[in-house]
Amino acid sequence: MISTFGGFSMAKLGIRSSQQGLHITGNNITNINTNGYTRQRINQVSLYGGTADRYACSTDVRIGMGSLVTSVSQIRDPFLDIRYRNEASKVGFYEEKLNNLDALKAVLDEVSKDGVHTAFESIRTQLNNLANNATPENDTLVRDACNKLVSLLNSYSADLSAQKNNALQGFDQNVGKVNELLGNIQKLNIEIRKSQIHGDNALEMIDQRNMMIDELATMAKIKVSYSEEKVSSTISVNRLKIELDMPNAAPGDRLTLIDGEYANKLEITPLTNDGKPDPAHTGDYEINLGGLTNPQGDTPVIAAIRKELDDLNNQVNSLNGLNQKFEDLKTQRGQWNTDLTAINGQLGVTWNADSFGRDRETTLTTLKDAVKNAKDPAAKKTAQDQLNAFNKLDSRNRELNELQASLEKQRTRKVDALTDALQKQGLTMNQTTDADGKVTITVNGGNLAAPPNVTLVDPANPTTSPTFSVVDKSNNNPPADAELLLGGQQFKTVTQKDLNEAAHKEPGLYASGKMSGGVLRADLEYLNGQGEFGQPTSEIRGIAYYQRSLDTLAQTFAETMNDLNKPLELDQDGKPQLIDPNDPAKGYKRKDANLFESGDPNNTNITASNIQISKGWRDGSVHITQTIDPNAVQQGTKDNSNVHTLIAALNKDQNFIAVNANGDKITDPDPNGGPNVERKIFTGSFEQMFTNMNSVLGSEISTSSTLLNNFSIAANERAIARDNISSVDLNEEGINLVQYQKSFQAACRVMTTLDEMLQSILNIGVGG
Repeated sequence: MISTFGGFSMAKLGIRSSQQGLHITGNNITNINTNGYTRQRINQVSLYGGTADRYACSTDVRIGMGSLVTSVSQIRDPFLDIRYRNEASKVGFYEEKLNNLDALKAVLDEVSKDGVHTAFESIRTQLNNLANNATPENDTLVRDACNKLVSLLNSYSADLSAQKNNALQGFDQNVGKVNELLGNIQKLNIEIRKSQIHGDNALEMIDQRNMMIDELATMAKIKVSYSEEKVSSTISVNRLKIELDMPNAAPGDRLTLIDGEYANKLEITPLTNDGKPDPAHTGDYEINLGGLTNPQGDTPVIAAIRKELDDLNNQVNSLNGLNQKFEDLKTQRGQWNTDLTAINGQLGVTWNADSFGRDRETTLTTLKDAVKNAKDPAAKKTAQDQLNAFNKLDSRNRELNELQASLEKQRTRKVDALTDALQKQGLTMNQTTDADGKVTITVNGGNLAAPPNVTLVDPANPTTSPTFSVVDKSNNNPPADAELLLGGQQFKTVTQKDLNEAAHKEPGLYASGKMSGGVLRADLEYLNGQGEFGQPTSEIRGIAYYQRSLDTLAQTFAETMNDLNKPLELDQDGKPQLIDPNDPAKGYKRKDANLFESGDPNNTNITASNIQISKGWRDGSVHITQTIDPNAVQQGTKDNSNVHTLIAALNKDQNFIAVNANGDKITDPDPNGGPNVERKIFTGSFEQMFTNMNSVLGSEISTSSTLLNNFSIAANERAIARDNISSVDLNEEGINLVQYQKSFQAACRVMTTLDEMLQSILNIGVGG
């Protein structure tokens, strides 16, 4: 049965619980508009004094002793967090992809401006005029129309290059943003761990961390997990781990971004000398994981090794300190012997070490009997002085013996611990102990060179002990194994492979498919996706696809027009020359009269960026070839059939052969085993080729927009479901206010009632 004053304690605990409930409710209400805040609740338990004692009355009723508020927790559903973050990565991917495609649309869309189609129509019109009236003026007009197309292709190519540079800059900023998030989460993990060790749940810091994790989920698809980390036998803290949620990867194969106090870092390749993504590359941009490190820059393996070696150094220093204590003990023994000699001379006794050891009881009995049996005061005083001196020396001797025994136990314990620690590092320890108890320790084994023994603990030189250290060379150029050193001499190595695997250092996340979803994946697809121009081809079409499509259009147009414009080669009499005079069927020789050429002195292949009107056409040495009919040429008759051939080429279907970034035609192995065949990506007119580019772009935009809308709706639903649980509801908090206020009043009323009851009992006693 609860005691009289136990009832007051129970009411007091009820008042306190209600007060804390009111405080939590008030905190929730004041943070209703705080971004990322998760509502909090107090956790209460019923306080119970224990089982009945042996002599308790069977009619006594065991009653609880009130309630205790044990902690404050957040109301959060981890499953809803997972579902929301999965959708967030999809939203981030398609939102970034759509932004990139919209930037392309601003360059290539010709709905509201004169562009490639208008330029081709102008060329067609001027060629028709030339066919009807073959004058130098009309030839110039054709050249001007072609120059407009060339300028337009140059402009589109420059705009696409500028857009690529913008995309690279955005990609660099996004990777920097992820690294900043990882670093901030790492710092919060450390602070949260410290707070939880000291008994604070750090709920506000957890809210900040959750907001950062949500933001990180939009950048890449991640897997978040929590585990209990034992700090001591009574204290556990939450340990956060964030991994890349790689498609079809087993849990143990996922790459780690955050693990407690360790954070990974994303690195971009290839880079320029100033550390920025190199715009000269196409299709090979990558994200690498630099490896997990703690705030001191150590990887998990190096940090563990450093701790082990620091412990070894501390153990060595402790043994050096213990040797000094044995030296101090020797000094104290010497002083005791000096005191003993002095006492022997002063009191006329002949005590030695045996007198305080083996013969102690006999000597002590003799001295006590001498005091007891002394007859005169002088003899009694002498006997008492001898007994007092003996007791003083004996007491000091016993203290020194106890100190020696304690030091020997410490030596045994420390030497055993050092032996185990050295064996863990592959080293063997040799120990010798001198007469004074001081220990000398040498080690050998591992990679230690001659001399085979390294003196680790030397009583004669306690301040010159070699120290253990580690040098991490995994980030060197070129990288190397980590070296464990003793006094600067290597005794063990840890392979670069082991270091990288433990640190989750990984190259090529994009090419290996280990980064799925999120903004970063969208950026990489946009920068690397070459579609039908890739090796191998793929369904992913980024900016390189549109650049190569434009290059293919420019090259095919230039080569077609240049080839058709070749005039007949004439002899000195002005007659067309046969390819083979003995075989007229092989036709006539034709010479180059290029209308278009590359403006890049380092690249003769024509691309959209370098196509220009040929020098010959500009200076008038080359014109539109009117005819390639040998009879018309030989007879000098008017014939514009070749101009009509050029017009027909603008209208008929062409085979467009894919080119790479340098303008070289791409070939593929012949499935029948023959020579490599050129890769045909489209068949149609020049204008249809450009229209196809815009059609592909429009289809990508439409699909991405639809998927973004769908995933945004799903993410919004997940966010609403999560907020329904985690966010502050004024109606619910209002009910809690009333509830805690009423419980507070009730607890106060219990205390008042108990006070009245006690007063009544006291009054009965007074009246008796």
